[in-house]
Amino acid sequence: MELRGIGPALVCSYLVELGGQQVDAETVVGPGWSARVVKLPPARIGALQLGRTHVSIQGEPEALDRLIERFRRKVLRAGG
Repeated sequence: MELRGIGPALVCSYLVELGGQQVDAETVVGPGWSARVVKLPPARIGALQLGRTHVSIQGEPEALDRLIERFRRKVLRAGG
């Protein structure tokens, strides 16, 4: 999944809060799952640049269901 406006370090910290352990700058491993977090080139919207982060998560279906539900709540941003 692609996230905008949330940097890789923050995404990794969210995954650690959800039970993972950071293995290196791009990898977090948790019980039954692993995630790779990669910084992408920023998106340009007119003169504005918005950071982008790609997150790929793999693992056992039951572990993924629990993780992704909680992870989506952490990365949810309301417009204003």
